Amino acid sequence: MKPIFSVLLFFMPFLLLGQYTADFSIAGQGVDGGNLGPPAGCSNQDVTTCPNYDVSSVDWLLSSPGNTFNINQSSDGLFTTGGNLFLSDTDGTLCWESPDLSMGGATQTITVTFTATGLDGGIETVTLTWFVDGMQDGIPLSSTTGTTFNPTTSAGNTLQFEVCASTSLGSENVTFSNIASSASLLPIQLTSFDASLTREETVRLTWLTATEINNDYMAVERSQNGQHFDEIGRVAGKGDSYTAQQYEFTDERPMTGKNYYRLRQVDFDGGTTYHKIELVHVGDQVTMQMVPNPVNQYMNLILSEEIEEESQLMIFSMDGQLIKQVRIPPFTTNFQSDVSELPSGMYLVELLTGREVQSMKLAKR
Repeated sequence: MKPIFSVLLFFMPFLLLGQYTADFSIAGQGVDGGNLGPPAGCSNQDVTTCPNYDVSSVDWLLSSPGNTFNINQSSDGLFTTGGNLFLSDTDGTLCWESPDLSMGGATQTITVTFTATGLDGGIETVTLTWFVDGMQDGIPLSSTTGTTFNPTTSAGNTLQFEVCASTSLGSENVTFSNIASSASLLPIQLTSFDASLTREETVRLTWLTATEINNDYMAVERSQNGQHFDEIGRVAGKGDSYTAQQYEFTDERPMTGKNYYRLRQVDFDGGTTYHKIELVHVGDQVTMQMVPNPVNQYMNLILSEEIEEESQLMIFSMDGQLIKQVRIPPFTTNFQSDVSELPSGMYLVELLTGREVQSMKLAKR
């Protein structure tokens, strides 16, 4: 689930080149400085409306049904204490997120240790999700009282994982005493990497780093098939940096068709780490058809080729009002949507991909 509202906060991890461990040693980080109950003047409010919540320096992603996170009663809270992360009866879902970690091409373990009381094992659960080179996997941590879990991931280059605790009405407590991985902190923490086609048909690449350790330079690599990459340029790094840094590179001569881009980070000692891949299409276009058109109930969207990224299908009234929006999974060439609820008339259908927007008119009988 991706909430409409979210608050992203940061616990600093141990900046070691070995095993990654989340650091909960600084007491009182969280809501209301480590105290149970709502801050003064914020009774029966949530984190979206209460100005007195202290949510600095932690990295929990807060979300819950209705886009609220409730600290309404004297027994409610979220904070660090005694080297642990403690949450109590928050009536929502909280997900702790790791930074990107280096796997070195091997399998890695993830360690989660927690204790819990009051979880019913239904909607009240603790789950672990991880992403190896962007591919998702994960498990429910099948205990309503808590223990230590040590799942092993598949092999890969980059690992990111999140631990989520869900509570509802009642009295539930979850205490995390250890969240760690055998994977190591990457030399650079990449917060974004984007590639876009310009009007001049060059490709502009931009990226942001949150931290850098021993970072000599970042090589920009390009591929036409996503498998074999060649270096096309370098951008100097900042060495050691603990503030956000912004970088940019332009590919003046992209290839016609598919262009895959990735970053190769290089340490001063020659060590390398590969980061995420971005795809840009140059000089070609995926075409779409809608059949039948006019349509009574089911509209079939047919694409001329697979789109590697997730796309959005949006249906607008002729006066520009968004009527319907549907997610299209990656690698789809034929997608069916039920439009029977639409009143008879003309509509504008837009297909939004990572590279372009296409539109066609649809007649609904």
